Order: sequence, then structure tokens, then C-alpha cells
Amino acid sequence: MDRYCKVEKIAELQGHTQGIYAMALDGEGFLYTAGGDGMLVRWQPLESDTGLAVARFPGPVYSLLFPDGVRWVAGAATGELFMQESEGQVRRLLAHQNGLFALMAAGEGKWYSGGGDGRCMEWNDAGNASALNHFSNQSLRVLQMLPGNAVAAGYSDAQIRIWNSDPIETPLVLNGHSGSVFALAFHPQLQRLYSAGRDARLLVWDAAAGFALIDEVKAHLLHIHHMDLSPDGKLLATASMDKTIRIWDSHSLQLLKVIGAANAFAHRSSVNRLLWLENRVLASAGDDRMLRVFRIELLSD
Repeated sequence: MDRYCKVEKIAELQGHTQGIYAMALDGEGFLYTAGGDGMLVRWQPLESDTGLAVARFPGPVYSLLFPDGVRWVAGAATGELFMQESEGQVRRLLAHQNGLFALMAAGEGKWYSGGGDGRCMEWNDAGNASALNHFSNQSLRVLQMLPGNAVAAGYSDAQIRIWNSDPIETPLVLNGHSGSVFALAFHPQLQRLYSAGRDARLLVWDAAAGFALIDEVKAHLLHIHHMDLSPDGKLLATASMDKTIRIWDSHSLQLLKVIGAANAFAHRSSVNRLLWLENRVLASAGDDRMLRVFRIELLSD
């Protein structure tokens, strides 16, 4: 597979004492990580190998978001939402039961959250919340914004549900997975929704054809925890419990590279989170407590 792309290690950073579950960029390009140790750490991984602890939570953090690019919000294993306010103050708000797994910016000063109770909540900058919907009694694990203010959500009942701006309407239900849906990504140029989860399969849905299922591959050996599209839309990266990151051609779903046991700089346990920092620069984090940054050289570029 080296004939398709090459991988170079840029950074290998440690600042957590337990697994990392969440990553996010702020409006200035700083990278933040959070996880099982309850620490929120800020990084400049392309410039420094030292992280700065900026907050400590009473327990594990599952999700992280900068809705306005400046202030962070964090979703906890308890289902609480922690919200940064001015002058270093932090608000602690009860949001969900059994974990807050998903946070997604929705524009116009609002964001959505999803949790272990299956509910989707809408929040504003003041920290006020309202219930959008409750389509399942099983966990809502991931949220993805779609064109036209539509939202896709993946659940532990193996279904993907899509609803438009009216949160009361009956959602479109996509069936294709045999276990929890942990990851979603949308390609605006190709009009494709990618989904993955516990069954280790990568599915592709055509938004222009009513979200018909058009492709699927057995992508990993174990659960797929996360995926992310490169900013230019050419590459799709997937992260798995099988300790590997896999790089795919987003159009053809051709597997271009496996970053795993054969690479000395790969993760040594479950890979939980991915984030493209640039078109060919990928950050990853996992249960080995490490933040790793790779440069992906696509030989056909």
C-alpha cells in the first residue's frame, strides 16, 4: 500500500494519565484533548511537544466542542455539560443521563448534544437548553450536520436517524449496521454520508438519492470509534479498537494506508479520535494516552 501514500511521524505527545476520548480545535488553531483523567489539555502539536492543562473535571470527558471558536463546552461521563464562561468560570449543567457522547455546532449561537438517554438537546450561548427529540431509548452516540439544516444521528440501536429543521417530524431511518453507530461524516461535494460503528463496517449513503445505501466495506477488525474527512475532501480516515488508523480514498473507498503494528510510531491500543489539522496532517488519540500527529503524503497529489 506504500504505492498510494506514505506516512511520516510529526509528533508523539503525552499529557494524559488515562485514555483520550475527545479532541477539538479552537478558533485560533489550538488543539484540545480530554479523556478518562478528566483533564483538558491545550496543544500546539506542530510547534511544541508540551501541553498546557487548562481545566480539570471531576470525571471522564467523552465530547468536546468550541461552538463559537473561543469558549469550550465538554460532555462528561455523568451526562453533565461543562461550559466555559468569561474570567475562567465554568458552569456545570445536567444535560443527559448515562453519558454525554456527542456535541455538534449548529450555527447562529447554538449547538446540539446527544447522550446515553437517547435524547437530542439544543443549547444556546447562555447555557439554556431545550429538548429537540427523543427518538430512541438507546444512546445517541454521534451527530452530523447535513445541508439544509438537517441533522443525522447515530444510535446504539444500530440505526441512523435524519431529521430536518422541524425536530418534531418523524425522522428518516437508515438501517444497515448490526451494532451501535459511533461515527458519521458528510462529504458536501459528493453528497455522501459515511457511517461506521461496532460492526467494524464502513457504509456510504447517497444523500442525492434519498440516502440510499451505495457502498460498504469491512473496514476494520474491531469497532470503528471515529472517522474524519480531510479538509479538501480527498481522504477519509477511520480509527478503530483494533489499534489501527486506516486512510481511504473518499470517492472510491480504496484503502490507501494502514497505520498499525508495522509502524513503530502507531498506537499501541484502541484509537478513539481523529482530527485533520491540515489537508495532509492528521492528529489521533487513543487509550494509550498518546496524542500522535502524522503527515500523509499522497503519492498521486
